[in-house]
Amino acid sequence: MRGTAVAVRDPAVVAERFAYYLRRNPHEGRYFGMRVGRDGCADPDDLARAAARLVMIRTVLEDAYRGSDEDVTDPAPRRVL
Repeated sequence: MRGTAVAVRDPAVVAERFAYYLRRNPHEGRYFGMRVGRDGCADPDDLARAAARLVMIRTVLEDAYRGSDEDVTDPAPRRVL
């Protein structure tokens, strides 16, 4: 299977996706030194600090775009859920 991987360094994008991840996996916050509430919401200050030092690797598989108008070779980060 072929795809494209892009390093996303924008702290705002990383924070958004990391917050999404932590809402679904709140116990993972401890590995990043973060406080995450029972509701899955990360402490905003912890999240900002973590996002400033993390790099997110975004991978798009070519098969994911079959029948799509979206260009899989375009490395621009997109919101993928």
